[in-house]
Amino acid sequence: MKFLSFIVIIIILASSCAKSPLPKDSDAIDKSLYDSIFDISSKIYYWEHNLPTKKHFGLDKIQTPEEIIFKLREYSPNKVDKWSFAVKKDTWENLSAGISKDFGMGLRYLDNNDLRIAYVFPNSPADQSELKRGMKILEINAIKVENIDPNTIIKILVEDDNVELKIEGNNSSRTVILKKTTYTRTSILCSKIFKRESSKVGYVNIYSFIETTSAEIDSIFDFFKKANIDKLIIDLRYNGGGLLPATEDLANRLVCENSVNKVFYQTEYNDRYKYFGFKTFLRKVPGSLCLPEVSVIVSNNTASASEVFINSIKPYMKVNLIGTKTAGKLLGMHALDFKNYLMFPIAFKIYNAIGEHDNFQGTAPDIEVSDDVDSDWNEGEENIKIGLNINGVKSFTKLDARPNRRRNNGLLIAGETSIFGAISLEMPQAGMQ
Repeated sequence: MKFLSFIVIIIILASSCAKSPLPKDSDAIDKSLYDSIFDISSKIYYWEHNLPTKKHFGLDKIQTPEEIIFKLREYSPNKVDKWSFAVKKDTWENLSAGISKDFGMGLRYLDNNDLRIAYVFPNSPADQSELKRGMKILEINAIKVENIDPNTIIKILVEDDNVELKIEGNNSSRTVILKKTTYTRTSILCSKIFKRESSKVGYVNIYSFIETTSAEIDSIFDFFKKANIDKLIIDLRYNGGGLLPATEDLANRLVCENSVNKVFYQTEYNDRYKYFGFKTFLRKVPGSLCLPEVSVIVSNNTASASEVFINSIKPYMKVNLIGTKTAGKLLGMHALDFKNYLMFPIAFKIYNAIGEHDNFQGTAPDIEVSDDVDSDWNEGEENIKIGLNINGVKSFTKLDARPNRRRNNGLLIAGETSIFGAISLEMPQAGMQ
């Protein structure tokens, strides 16, 4: 049976098909500002040349600032823009700082009626209850999972402050009650070193690129450097992107000195602002690993800044991609400030140093393998097992990769803010490829 996986991020639903709720009176932006929001957002929008005039855009029918940004998406070629969004300032500040109030876990169906924990954020309610990736959820609020519609599960996780879960793991089952609390989320889900015969393989799973990511990367990579690792696996399968400077810091910890001061990535704006185009450069930092290659685990949820990192590091080292095709968002945004809202229209396209871009098609992996959610970031997991063996192998065809049990061709339903989602549910649907 084949499945189409959906990721539903539950923090800010920025889907183009979702209608935003009306803001409270205290949060409302006077409609007189809508002209300014449209004027400024449309001028910097990468596909400005496709937009209608203000008269034909239909501002008179728009009820919220979010709707203006969502409507811009409709004019991108083939509606390729799934990411432009608007968000309240205080929400954005919390999200980018990693401050969350939720249960702190992601869920994914491994198969019909087989619902697993995909990841757990450190210090979250789920972590405090010792929930781990791979654990099977048998019941939610005393109802068996097979008797609950996925949309109902989402509703429970979003709206309820408490949830009772019956969990199976380590050959036993138990019941836990999670209560939503506020905690500060880290961007790194897991890091460790695997010992393989005479070599040491570093592994780091980066969920998002937020304000704390660079400091976390420095700490982990100092540890890797001190341990003298030979190889590295970077897991970006759940990384929907984030802040570009953090990707630069990650790249700087990988490259050799002969790559210093060379272009990391370069940008292209619309014709109106083409002179805004800029380049970023690799820097010399203490403790660079200077590795000849790196393995990166990816999926259809790998997007934006994480794709920029992958594409931009390719001119300087061999990159082995493991997993499924990435999302196809080599694009960037600027925050436009309007009262208590921030608008994020797509503003620029991002190329690597040699001018490569995926043309919004995503990047296919060298080894295609689905996401095994029945292991807790260990050698029993297919993606990691392949990563441990792929480094140093000259031909990918020599690897004995198990065939996929299912295809993970996912559709990301959310905007750019989905990178900060703290509860997600990946749902299989039978009969679709």
